[in-house]
Amino acid sequence: MKFIQTEHKAKLNILCSARVRLTEDQRKQLKTAYYEKRNAATPEPLAAIGGSSIRTETQFSVNSRLPLSDVVVVDLLNTRETITLTTILSLQAALGVEVITEKMFRDSFDGYVNYVMRIGNDDD
Repeated sequence: MKFIQTEHKAKLNILCSARVRLTEDQRKQLKTAYYEKRNAATPEPLAAIGGSSIRTETQFSVNSRLPLSDVVVVDLLNTRETITLTTILSLQAALGVEVITEKMFRDSFDGYVNYVMRIGNDDD
């Protein structure tokens, strides 16, 4: 998925942000992709030599576009009811999966706009 970012010549007067409530299937898809990528990038431990207690640890980050630690990503995917849209889009790009499409976002946003614009209208 690739979003085309257009350069705005003027600042927007109304700012909108979005949080996403992922379905269990969407969470599972992101978690599976994350763990596969993390496990592929984690080196195998070295064999112990003569009772040595040397251990190595690797701090894993999905990529430079998403500088989140393993703990933060696991927390986001396992415990948060909602996640910011920009974080999900960054995760998707880093993991090569798509759980939120542009069409899904536009449809949800259109529904939200319709809901908000009805506030104060007692015609219904």
